Amino acid sequence: MTVDAAGKKEPHMPLIVEEWSNNIWQRDLCNDTCYKSAYLFKNILENNQALSAMGYFALNDRLDEVPPSAETFHGGFGLFTRDDIPQSACLALELLARMGDRLLQQGEGYLVSQRGEELQIFLYHYSHYDLLYRYRHVANMTRTNRDQVFVHRESRAYYIRLKNLREGSYQVCRYGITRSGGSSYDEWVRFGAPSPLNREERERLCRLACPQYRRERMQTAGGELHLRISLEPQDVCLIRIRNT
Repeated sequence: MTVDAAGKKEPHMPLIVEEWSNNIWQRDLCNDTCYKSAYLFKNILENNQALSAMGYFALNDRLDEVPPSAETFHGGFGLFTRDDIPQSACLALELLARMGDRLLQQGEGYLVSQRGEELQIFLYHYSHYDLLYRYRHVANMTRTNRDQVFVHRESRAYYIRLKNLREGSYQVCRYGITRSGGSSYDEWVRFGAPSPLNREERERLCRLACPQYRRERMQTAGGELHLRISLEPQDVCLIRIRNT
């Protein structure tokens, strides 16, 4: 519900957030990392019931209000680098677009939705900037190690119990964005952090910029399915479940 300046209630007024991002720094090196995918999962999933729409700030890193950087992964705002390599933020929005139209349950670090016969389980393990980095102290950050500026958190295990399901076989598809897969920045680091990128390296990074994926079949027991998922800080995961 919204209230206008005169105090009149306007229950049907849509609330839209535009030009939205995590900060105003166009050289925040964390923008290239899995932090950004966890940030998007957390903020979109936790605010989706209160907002009519959310408009992300920039499509790619070509939007610069500061002198251009020589590095491809230089901490720009975009979902793509300036040479069109998808970043983890882009993949996060692609996974979030699979959200169902019916909310079943929501809590800290998770949301469960449904569309038709399919269930979607979204999981995230977000960690915020530590106090020093909030004040722009960058002594703990390098171009190839950008994970030391967050509040320390242990891995998180999710134990999922789905009840009252039809007996039978279920297809379970898991998608993940982690430092091990789904992050073009981390793939670039594993390449040896070359700069500037040549054509082969750009093409390889584009091919590797996709979420981790696993498909399996599971059988209900007493109308239940049990799943266990472990996430490291800044990991996100989508699980799609459908009766087959």
